[in-house]
Amino acid sequence: MKSVLKKVAVAALLLGTASSAFAVDGYKDLKFGMNKDQVAATNLCSFGEYAESNGMGYMECDDLTFNGGTTFGAAWFINGKLSRFAIVLADDELVSVATALKNKFGAPTKRSSPKSVWRKVDVTPNTEANMWFDNNTVLLAVVSGQDLTKTNLLAYTEADFNNRISKMESQSIASDL
Repeated sequence: MKSVLKKVAVAALLLGTASSAFAVDGYKDLKFGMNKDQVAATNLCSFGEYAESNGMGYMECDDLTFNGGTTFGAAWFINGKLSRFAIVLADDELVSVATALKNKFGAPTKRSSPKSVWRKVDVTPNTEANMWFDNNTVLLAVVSGQDLTKTNLLAYTEADFNNRISKMESQSIASDL
């Protein structure tokens, strides 16, 4: 289980965002800007302990109710505020989730991966295929590992998540340069 959660954490951090427009404000009762205590109080799942390093925080659970079953969920925080929430999806959920996202948010954005990348994700190690929605704040992604093991994610994210992470990393290393 720890291995799966570690893969989710790495995969979700690698997923980039490009839009500056803010669309979704979270997932269900989780709203961007909440602190760890507010997130835990939603009882969306049994979040574990909060871990933080250099302004980046993380909480995870393995009992998130989704699509009639339970799965893994992970919340990321920047400077103590919720900024991204990701859900691990089973392979057999990808098509139905993609269809539901298209019905709810419309066509995927131009940030989405082309069909050629989606074909490669099954046969090429360390490949990521993305389908972005709602001003690049809702993401359906498939990430293949070195051994072609795939992690499927549905993520709700603040549009500037990766830009904020990059800025924090640059600031933390500046004193070492």
